[in-house]
Amino acid sequence: MRNPWLDLDLRSSSDSRYVHPADEAVVQAYAAKRRGPEYALATHLLPEPWVGRLDAPVVMLLDNPGLSDHESGPHWTPSDVLRHRAQASLRQKRLDHPYYWLDDELSDTEGYGVAVDRLKRVIADVGPEAVGTNLVTLSAHPYHSFSFDDRLRTLPSQRFTVAALRRAIANDALVVALRARKYWYTAVPELEQHDIRGRVLRSNSPQNVTITPRNMDDYDALCRALTAPRR
Repeated sequence: MRNPWLDLDLRSSSDSRYVHPADEAVVQAYAAKRRGPEYALATHLLPEPWVGRLDAPVVMLLDNPGLSDHESGPHWTPSDVLRHRAQASLRQKRLDHPYYWLDDELSDTEGYGVAVDRLKRVIADVGPEAVGTNLVTLSAHPYHSFSFDDRLRTLPSQRFTVAALRRAIANDALVVALRARKYWYTAVPELEQHDIRGRVLRSNSPQNVTITPRNMDDYDALCRALTAPRR
């Protein structure tokens, strides 16, 4: 399947909206339903269908990228550094830190702070290079909002992300089902068998997404997967 995100230009303009052309009709129809403001899609922010290399040995499943008060204003714009990292990730071009939210050049961003808080312990245990190279996060949908709405399931661009998860399962990647588990297990039934085989990890608390030995059902397996030699 062709990567649809090759078609999205992340260059800035005075009226930047970052919606994939194939998703436009669905996004407009969703906005017209006037759900609560917590579900409004912040399309002035860069979409994140994934962050990292899609052949990474560890795949973390999330809901959708969040939104802070700081970023919610329509005049907030991403930096050129962030734009470059996001574009390279969408096009699967080489980056020193494929999971770019651990790149120190983005240390002043909300995404960096969230990633470091979530992964602080595992970064300390296996090192930032292992995490930055061998982890990819997949989003249940790529557009930012304060709260996730699992009713937004029909985005055409999402078919590629679902296919990426299927490829990861076929390659025996370790899957960390952190958020939106109902969505992912429905979208990718193969997860059930992967789970039975012991290749799916969960946090012990769906509300707590920090990766620690206490909060993961097999933290050591995660560390081993992040540090295994690349195949």
